[in-house]
Amino acid sequence: MNKVNTQFQSESPQLHLLKGAIEGLMQSFATNFMNPRYVISREVSKIDMWLTLDRIADCLPSRNTLKKWVVDYSTKVKKNIIASLKAAMNFFVTMDIWSQPGLDKFYLGVVAVFYNPKSPRIQAAALACRDFPRPQTGLPEYPRPERTDDAYVEIELDIEKAYKESDDDEELLSDNESDDGNGPAEENGDPQAEKEDDVYDSEQENFPRVFPKRMACIAHALNIIFHKILDCALLLKSAIISVCQEHVWGIDFDWADVKKIVRFLKLLAMTTTYLEGNLYPTTASVIPSILSLKEHFQITKEKDRDASMRRLCEVGITEMKKRFGSFMDVKHDKFHQINLICSLLHPSKTLELTGELFQEGKRRLLDFIRREIAEGNCLIKVPEAKPIEVTPYLTTETHPQSKWDFSRLKFFNP
Repeated sequence: MNKVNTQFQSESPQLHLLKGAIEGLMQSFATNFMNPRYVISREVSKIDMWLTLDRIADCLPSRNTLKKWVVDYSTKVKKNIIASLKAAMNFFVTMDIWSQPGLDKFYLGVVAVFYNPKSPRIQAAALACRDFPRPQTGLPEYPRPERTDDAYVEIELDIEKAYKESDDDEELLSDNESDDGNGPAEENGDPQAEKEDDVYDSEQENFPRVFPKRMACIAHALNIIFHKILDCALLLKSAIISVCQEHVWGIDFDWADVKKIVRFLKLLAMTTTYLEGNLYPTTASVIPSILSLKEHFQITKEKDRDASMRRLCEVGITEMKKRFGSFMDVKHDKFHQINLICSLLHPSKTLELTGELFQEGKRRLLDFIRREIAEGNCLIKVPEAKPIEVTPYLTTETHPQSKWDFSRLKFFNP
């Protein structure tokens, strides 16, 4: 960012201000991570959110078979599935989770994915399925069974009024606007401005009451922080171009640093957009996204030579360990097997789990499957057998249906 056209560098205090703001952007973010004063409201379209979801999460098993997860199989369907599994040359067992707006519950199941020569197509059948209550959006003081969107929006508006910040480009270009008739209103010349000031002061006084409710939704706080910093980077670039064009200056900036920051923050902003609250699991991509986000921090910290970027990654990892330890740390007091099961074998998981986390997850996953079988929630009755490791692909030739044993599955750490 230091390749500024030297011909105009000494003549432009605005450029000095912009350059300093850019250089301090990452440092200020690192030192003020999760600082409430960096939080502003940002409306995220739910429709856009669903349209932009990574389609990897929609791979096998097919979402069109949701009815097989929610209700018990009829006798006819059950016979057809068992017949199809018998005819399958090979299949593999994995896990899948399903949740979407409008569903009262969150569904977790063990599925067999196989090729059906009769169709012919690849199909998925739920061998065991369990429903869980759908968590709220992180606002326990509004115990509404259906949704908390109304209270959610109301708090957003309060925060927006309390902390409505001026756009960065307006602040940076204030010197150029002072003589064009668009400057700030006189202290005693604009009743509307005085009224707005009164509202602002009132909301400032109410901030301690309002903000704790808002911060209960950790995921949204993370999301708007990342979006805010991303917007700052883009606004700074836009402001630089605007100033240079207004003064007919040559633009000789090296945008590589800005592009690096934008790429880094855009991934974080997109990831946290899909989080619903501080109770997990909520959606099919929540926990894999969180773990992928931690991996993103770790890799960037190890490979990037920029001190500010490494500092940002260190703070990010520290905050994530504090807030998401319930499924990132197997020794955490609130660590729960369901959280880990949802991330262990989910199709959208693209990262490598740590050895301890993976081994613990495998153990708990097998315990979960055995319990489902013991309670009669599985299609196949599996006899007791000593656990041995075999290849993950089971065939009807090597493992007849009467001998299927989930304890024999070997789970690889992708």
